[in-house]
Amino acid sequence: MIKNDYLSVIIPYYNSKKWCDILLNKLIAQKISFYPKTEIILIDDCSTEDTTWLNKYKEHIIIIKNETNKGVSYCRNIGLDRSTGDYIQFVDSDDDITNDFLKVIYKNIRQGYDYLLYRWIVYGKITEGDIPPESIKWNKAVWGYTFTRNFIGNERFNENKNYLEDKDWLQRVLAKGGNRYVIDIPIYIYNLDNENSICHLLSKGKISTERK
Repeated sequence: MIKNDYLSVIIPYYNSKKWCDILLNKLIAQKISFYPKTEIILIDDCSTEDTTWLNKYKEHIIIIKNETNKGVSYCRNIGLDRSTGDYIQFVDSDDDITNDFLKVIYKNIRQGYDYLLYRWIVYGKITEGDIPPESIKWNKAVWGYTFTRNFIGNERFNENKNYLEDKDWLQRVLAKGGNRYVIDIPIYIYNLDNENSICHLLSKGKISTERK
């Protein structure tokens, strides 16, 4: 049963001002103009860069600061625990969104689906062609979906994982079945240029796939 009919956007953050400033501007602009009850939660995972710039957004977002670096899974779990919306959307702090991101999500998730699956782009190129029925095969990133809170239930991310933690969580959530809707347009922009991202650090052997 819908209780408050709004979306919680959960953003794990670590040293990504270059991109996150743009992302927050877009999210907040859409929130103010169309969906003022949208809840934006940013979890700063003990960034080493100056984060005082986030203060200008305090009126519009919830900022949680970790005292030590805990990893993206911990941040997402904190976001889930602190969020109050009936719908849940994960966004990575170094990615971007289209100008109709919230509009498309609200329009479709309100139709009673358990979750949405949508296309995403990398600087103008639609990824993977058609979305196959086995969606998780191609859509391993948790930000490629919007869920209802009821459908997620008590599932949490494995905080010991640095890699494929998205797929691990998605497999457990999507195993419940549920009814989904595929949005056949891209509304999320994936960033491949962040050299400090988990994928880049793993490829360079600078971090392990498991947290210690």
